Amino acid sequence: MVLPSLLRIKPQLTPVAAVGALALMICAIIFHVSRGEAAVIGANIVAAAMAGFIIWGRFKKAPIPSK
Repeated sequence: MVLPSLLRIKPQLTPVAAVGALALMICAIIFHVSRGEAAVIGANIVAAAMAGFIIWGRFKKAPIPSK
């Protein structure tokens, strides 16, 4: 997720990867809740929040221009 923005080669891939990570975390939360393991979704919520922040930041607040 960091490499495209760091090298400025296809930096639009960073928020796309964050969307994938957010979708994965939502699926993980649903999986844990369905198995009765709701007490362990804290890490999933934190990772989903970080991915959401990256999505917002790179799509809206501060997009990174390509080389």
